[in-house]
Amino acid sequence: LSITCWSFSRLRARYDRLFAGAALHLCSSPALLQQIHPQGMANLLWAFEKQTAMGSAAAEQIVAALSALIPRCLALLKQLKPQEFACVFRALARMGVQWGGSPEADVLFVSAAGVGLGLLRRLSAPQCIDLVSAFSGFLRVPSDSVPEVFASFLEALAQRCLDNVSELGSSGAMHLVEVAAGAVYRF
Repeated sequence: LSITCWSFSRLRARYDRLFAGAALHLCSSPALLQQIHPQGMANLLWAFEKQTAMGSAAAEQIVAALSALIPRCLALLKQLKPQEFACVFRALARMGVQWGGSPEADVLFVSAAGVGLGLLRRLSAPQCIDLVSAFSGFLRVPSDSVPEVFASFLEALAQRCLDNVSELGSSGAMHLVEVAAGAVYRF
């Protein structure tokens, strides 16, 4: 299921019936959810985000499926490779998952901030930028209500970006400045 969804989204092919069906199947099948592995989760969330961005009529079903997928993300969190980790949180933030929107999402992002600190050395500079963008997008709240774990994680991500700015090239460095400015503006 995940590779099929990924393939359609990779081709930029909007397929509302497929994605509505996949989302509904995920919501109704606990056994299917338990079979999703880390790469499959990253592929599904990436594909769902791309379909949503293309204006899919299945967006409502996709958002409903997030409530089933987020607990599975939490179960897989420590198994995610750096690319999968960045992909999962970038997709969730781009689909509008925000602090205070659901207790499960809040627990997932808090846990991810802790797990992410252990991944820092293995994250590329572009992945760090994606995570700064994802977490600052998730935390669209006043700064006095943000748990300290997020501040520590975002600070460490920013430092990792700065330490590895040579990996980025000029367009990547400009993207870093845009993301950092957006993050500062939100807080």
